[in-house]
Amino acid sequence: MELNVAVINAQIRAFRDSEGSRSSGTSASRDRVAVYAVAVGERLGLDLEALIGLRVAAELIECSSAPAELVALVGPGETSRQIVELCREFDARRIGDSSTPAMTDVECVAWLDGADVARFEGKIVAALRSVQSVIQPIGT
Repeated sequence: MELNVAVINAQIRAFRDSEGSRSSGTSASRDRVAVYAVAVGERLGLDLEALIGLRVAAELIECSSAPAELVALVGPGETSRQIVELCREFDARRIGDSSTPAMTDVECVAWLDGADVARFEGKIVAALRSVQSVIQPIGT
């Protein structure tokens, strides 16, 4: 299957605009999770189709409905699910919220070395650890 990234990006933008999340913190969080997930996937050597699936999966976090053509791109797989979930948790901890302060870079590394991430495959945690220091959080 030939993937047209421009068409996929247009579909994602249209979906996000239709649900009204473009100006919310949810949109920024999805963007950050997508960046982390794709960087982790690249570090793990995933192919283009899998990387696009990670990007789309990050976009669909917490969405009750999404266009079928986007959902079809996510694809199956425990590794993909773990990548997106770990990146989502990492982003939430790194940025913080009204009840939890943001973590420093040192605290991020400590969290990735801790028991909270033991349920994720070691290679996924190691890949996030290797890319997290070069990806600065934006869009809080």
